[in-house]
Amino acid sequence: MQMTTYIYGLREPDTMMIRYIGKTTDPHRRWLNHLCEKSKTHRRNWILSLKRRGLEPEIVVIEEVTGAWPWQESERFWIAFALKNGWPLVNMTSGGDGVPDWASSPKRHYGDDHWSRRKPESLARGDANGSRKRPESIWRGSRCKSSKITERDVMTIRARAASGESHQSIALDFVISRRNVWNIVNRRQWKHVN
Repeated sequence: MQMTTYIYGLREPDTMMIRYIGKTTDPHRRWLNHLCEKSKTHRRNWILSLKRRGLEPEIVVIEEVTGAWPWQESERFWIAFALKNGWPLVNMTSGGDGVPDWASSPKRHYGDDHWSRRKPESLARGDANGSRKRPESIWRGSRCKSSKITERDVMTIRARAASGESHQSIALDFVISRRNVWNIVNRRQWKHVN
């Protein structure tokens, strides 16, 4: 008897958007593993953000793979399909092997005039700097893939700190360090959020 491999998706119960695509041989067990995992990944942060709202992700089977067809191909296909259609996935790989590969396809293209290829005296400084000319081109805040919180969370953190709540309790609610809360409140981080 051949084993069936399931390509599954984890979706938000309120928006019904699939946020993660993976493979498993036992969907229910894999769902339970996701709920109690301790790894530091975008997937875990997303699941924790759902739990803070009193929700849990739902698991849906996208495809059943049996026989000679390799599950790796199916997983890669569905992840590529989702990304092409603008699904906000938290996957760190293109699927099939479990090796992180975001670095192999950078989010931004750095041309021949990038600062790493130019002499220091030719770099633009002051108001001529690209970050001052085009601030919208800077990847900051929730536009960064590694961001654990959003701009709305930052405003909530600052409001709660202003009302006298301890940084420790705020840090526990948002699953960030107490130092990060201090930096956010004192505008050392997330300066662009008013």
